Amino acid sequence: MVLPFANIGGDVEEEYFADGLTEELTAELARLRWFFVIARNSAFTYKGKGIDVRLVGRELGVRYALEGSVRKAGRQLRISGRLIEAETGHAIWADRFDGDMERIFDLQDRVTQAVAGALDPTLRNAEIDRARAKPPKSLDAYDLYLRALPHYHFMSEGGTTEAQSLLRRAFKASPDFALAKSLFAACQVRRQGEGWAKPGETQEALRLAREAAATALGDPTVLSQCAVAVSYLDYAHGEAQSLIDKALSICPNSALVEGAAGLVHVYACRPEPAIRHLQHAMRLSPLDPWTSTFLMGIATAHQMAGRLEEALATAQASVHASPTFGAPRRLIVATLVMLGRIADAQAAAEELRIVSPSAYHVFADRVYARNPDKAFATRLIDAYRAAGMPE
Repeated sequence: MVLPFANIGGDVEEEYFADGLTEELTAELARLRWFFVIARNSAFTYKGKGIDVRLVGRELGVRYALEGSVRKAGRQLRISGRLIEAETGHAIWADRFDGDMERIFDLQDRVTQAVAGALDPTLRNAEIDRARAKPPKSLDAYDLYLRALPHYHFMSEGGTTEAQSLLRRAFKASPDFALAKSLFAACQVRRQGEGWAKPGETQEALRLAREAAATALGDPTVLSQCAVAVSYLDYAHGEAQSLIDKALSICPNSALVEGAAGLVHVYACRPEPAIRHLQHAMRLSPLDPWTSTFLMGIATAHQMAGRLEEALATAQASVHASPTFGAPRRLIVATLVMLGRIADAQAAAEELRIVSPSAYHVFADRVYARNPDKAFATRLIDAYRAAGMPE
């Protein structure tokens, strides 16, 4: 829940700003459909009272509370916020924002966007830790989903296998659990891209993605993961764009949604909007587990647009963020060839073969089918072959 922000500057005329900020944050966080936010009217019953967050948590049945304050000094404003775990009273996130009264509503929008973007991954990580602490026999479908998330983010073959195993248990226990189905499909995108996919897996993932999207039209996380899956696995770029547009309309300040939007544009060979969305995702969540994927998407977009030096530097940053991630290493190989650095490309290809053998192959048929820009697809395939990568 969002507790009423305190006006601690002494100016009663600024009370409206503190109340307005509380309302904006409540509305924005309610867009993040994977967690429940107490309504504004219930939260405001605590306004002006000495609050014990642990007691509030018990009274309202909430696990987390966002509290904060607004201080005015002359024309300057400082807004501080903290996310508290209600059971323990411990702060798990805190930040502050400074601005001036001349742009008071711009500041309010900036704070709302920053807090919503930061709390999405923070709360998700806190929930994962909570699920890990539960005894295995007491796990429900949502706990299984939460336990699958870190395995997915680990970005390994074994990790995606374990994640999909947990997710199958989740939607077996709860057949309509769209979130588990969409994450299963997201795992398959990683498996396909890294060369780990087994026969029949991709068809199962696409079926589950479409089932999830059809039954969870109000969940931006589900819509985002399904959009990436149908775009990458089935080359259904129009369908993917429709899903991601809906997710963005519901939740424009989620790093996951913005990152997925960027990837959908990458797969559809639209480099400029791809870069805008992916850069926004990284601003919203600078320490996101998807950072290497965001960087890889930006690098691919630069490569499509012919900005090869930018593509190379960004792909190298992606590898630095996730050294075993094969996709950006392939991108480095192709970009070096396009730059005329054949010997360097061959050395990078050999490094890829050692680090991630399954991602070493060209997958020429899929590269050509997946990219609507066939001239770009041909350049990419030719570059892989010039570096000596096998079919």
